[in-house]
Amino acid sequence: SCANADQVEIEISASLITATTTLHQDCYREDESLINEEEVGLVFLNDNPDAHFVIGGEEIPVVNGNMVVFDGNESHNTVVKNGVVRLLGPFGVESMKAVGRTKVTVPATTAAVTTTVKKTKAPKAHKAGPTDATEKAGGVFTRI
Repeated sequence: SCANADQVEIEISASLITATTTLHQDCYREDESLINEEEVGLVFLNDNPDAHFVIGGEEIPVVNGNMVVFDGNESHNTVVKNGVVRLLGPFGVESMKAVGRTKVTVPATTAAVTTTVKKTKAPKAHKAGPTDATEKAGGVFTRI
């Protein structure tokens, strides 16, 4: 095996969103349980000036490399006026578990594929205020 003793193999989903999604809350994909204490994260994999992520009245632009961390229990959606949105995730920030929409609101216009990546350490929580954006490794980390 090529894995180091301190690495854990996990699966992270990559999502392709081709149209505006319905307002929804998130749950863990493995057992469909609601997310309680953990924040949800996603990373945009493309630029799309005609799309944005909406939660709590905030509109987050779709910019390649930007990470958004938010409360998956709060209703949210992705608005796509033109083009597509590619993203890594969504996933539980601490557990790295795959996250999806509750079954009631899954739109037919969203496709997801799964790939395997290696995890070395859990991501550290950003201690900024609720809408602070801080540059991180070529992208912007936004906590909502």
